[in-house]
Formats: sequence, structure tokens, C-alpha cells
Amino acid sequence: MVENNWFAKGTYYEACNCEAICPCRKVDGIAKGRATYETCNYALSWEITEGCYNDVVLDGLRVVMVGIWHDGTGNEPWDIIAYLDDRANENQHHALEQIFLGKAGGNILFARGVAQFRDVRSAHIELDHSTDNMWIKVGDVIKAHVDRMAEYKGDVTCGLPGHENIGQESISTLNVNVDEFQWDFVERCGFTAKFDYASNQN
Repeated sequence: MVENNWFAKGTYYEACNCEAICPCRKVDGIAKGRATYETCNYALSWEITEGCYNDVVLDGLRVVMVGIWHDGTGNEPWDIIAYLDDRANENQHHALEQIFLGKAGGNILFARGVAQFRDVRSAHIELDHSTDNMWIKVGDVIKAHVDRMAEYKGDVTCGLPGHENIGQESISTLNVNVDEFQWDFVERCGFTAKFDYASNQN
């Protein structure tokens, strides 16, 4: 089997229907607990500032995922639809799918362990992770934005970008209109941080 060498680093922003601070976070290294509600409905976004899959350069490419997770049902996986940047060429699209769907191994643990991908789609993805007004936009079907930064004490981390990366909790609004994923949430939780994934980490 050929071993693929890859890395991807950049910025991450998510919004979900939980109340801030989202229970899936850790505060000063301590886990908060279960989801606020029976289901966790979310949109996740990554912008790669620097990345490579073997000799395929991934700089500037984007990924968005939407999905749902049912709390209290044992080991039921996250149910996800993934959107990959439509600016990617065939080799880049393949690389994004291998990395972000967990097929290439490495330290992107949620994709390898708990995610169930029902579909992978190419789409025009717009993101802004650079300001206090961060946002996600995928056509007219996925929209999320920061309303304001949350007020809290301590260092907040999230397992998706990695608990080694301290981030910023926000109050965010989320609108999704994708197949049976239909929801609107106002002033719920959001989170942003840097991420650093690589094939040489388990």
C-alpha cells in the first residue's frame, strides 16, 4: 500500500444549535458535558492557508460540512453532507476528500471515528474567518455568521480543530436548507480556531 504524505493547516469556524459555551468544548482542559438539546445541528468550515497531499498543493481551498448528531443514542455517528471547493481541480478534489473524510488517516480524528458521510458535493464556498464578523455561505443553502463574541473566562478548545488550539467562542446564527437538513437558529453558539492536520500524527 502506498503511504500518502499530507498536511493541511489554516482556520476553522463552526456554528451549531447548542447554547454557548457549547458542551462539546473543553474549558481550561475540562470537558463540559452533553449537547444542550437532543440533537446537535451544525455547519463546520475550514480554510486551508497551507497544505499539500503528496505533490498536490491545497493552499486557499475550502471545505464545509453540515449535519446532525443525536445525543443520548449510544454510538450513533454524525450524519454529514460534505461540500468541497469547486475551484479544486480533479487531483485537489480527490485530496480534499481523502483528508477531510478521514480516508488518509492522520490526526483528523472526528472524520475517522464518528462521521458518517451521506454525500460529498462540489460547491462554490464563501468564507470569512478573519474578523469578528466571521461567516459561512454555500449558495442559498448554508449560511452562518457571528453575531458577537461570547463572554467567558478560561481557555476554550474544540476537538474538531484540535484541543491543542485555543479558540474563541461566539454567539452565532445558522441557517441550513439542505435536503432534510432544515433549520434556523439565532444567537446560538459558534467557535473559531486554527487547525493543523497531518498524516504523521495518529
